[in-house]
Amino acid sequence: MRFKSQRLLRKGFFVNSISNRDTSLNSFVIPAEAGIYTNKILDSRLRGNDTKVMLAILSQNPILFVFLVASLLVAITAHETMHAWTANYFGDPTAKHMGRISLNPLHHLDPIGTLAIFLVGIGWGKPVQINYNNLKNPRLDSAFISLAGPASNLATAIIFSIPVALKLVDPSSILYYLLFSVAFINILLMIFNLIPIPPLDGSKVLYYFLPRSVDIGKLEMYGPMILLGLIAVSFLNPGLNIFGFIFQIAQKILGFLGFTVFIF
Repeated sequence: MRFKSQRLLRKGFFVNSISNRDTSLNSFVIPAEAGIYTNKILDSRLRGNDTKVMLAILSQNPILFVFLVASLLVAITAHETMHAWTANYFGDPTAKHMGRISLNPLHHLDPIGTLAIFLVGIGWGKPVQINYNNLKNPRLDSAFISLAGPASNLATAIIFSIPVALKLVDPSSILYYLLFSVAFINILLMIFNLIPIPPLDGSKVLYYFLPRSVDIGKLEMYGPMILLGLIAVSFLNPGLNIFGFIFQIAQKILGFLGFTVFIF
């Protein structure tokens, strides 16, 4: 399917302007009402050509790098804080006593997970410790505790999208790029964590609906290997890239939230 493209430079960001509604471009570009803009660095990352995505962005666009780092801090802090708060609400104060109900990002960053974000483009925060013996209904309560993290990311994305949805921000402004970055990273974190594979949050929700005869211990044992396998396949075979699929869903959600210009 043919489409017209035009190279644009807005506030230091090189973007592609797609003039018609074509969903065939790179298989993950989802047009919105006023067009779509993709960042070439992340475009390369999705096809598996650049694993050091954050370092590439730092060298080519420091402003975008700062926005993404700030967005990651906001997303991880909101996510882990809500896990801890919800666990305390359901009767387990373990995380609270460890200082995890905090908006200080330093309380939630994992050194290795943070380094991995910059080196391979994917990482993790410090897990929230939960003592299931303190929960009245461990299966149900743990599902709610797990959902609290992704729910906080969705709420954060909605809050940062309000000025855009109300058309209070110019899509070519620096503020728009900041709001987009925060919303985008939070939506990505939400979707990824809802994958029902241990140790991701979605697995705890899945456990609640599984028969009690299912050996959850085995799922916990093999889940991380399955997840690592999916990530490895995504890097080695761009045609089976799970991150490309996550980007597709994220872009659709962002379009629903009011974003019509995508910087990546």
